[in-house]
Amino acid sequence: MSDTGRPTSLSDLPAQIGPYLILEFIGQGQTGAVVRARQTQEGQGGDENTDVAIKLVHPELARDESFRQQVLDEIDRAQRLQHPAIAAVKEVLSEGPWLGAVMEWVEGVSLTEYMVAEGLPTERVIELLRPLCAAIDEMHQVGIIHGGIHP
Repeated sequence: MSDTGRPTSLSDLPAQIGPYLILEFIGQGQTGAVVRARQTQEGQGGDENTDVAIKLVHPELARDESFRQQVLDEIDRAQRLQHPAIAAVKEVLSEGPWLGAVMEWVEGVSLTEYMVAEGLPTERVIELLRPLCAAIDEMHQVGIIHGGIHP
């Protein structure tokens, strides 16, 4: 756990949050952490035994009612997005101190890892960035303004 009480590894998180068994700590940012989880029962997030990504808001931020409402509004807008370059948001997770967005799990490597492994020329990088830029534009169209783009 960091000095701020924010999770920095799998051991800083509960084994399960709601119907989701936490499998892997993916990373963290200023407002939250992303984990890979497995759904343990049928529900809005998908079928039982389906892997999902959960973007969790740091608990101290989730306690701030104004910030919490902003997050809920953004998740609501994100649920309406349908773009091939955007992971689908399945549901809101609100369990105890935890607030987050349950999203489809997309298997693969980060763009940075892919670019380094493939030694991509500039033209190929531009090809890869076009659908990402279109996805960001789609997000802006529904009022989602991102704080950072992650690979």
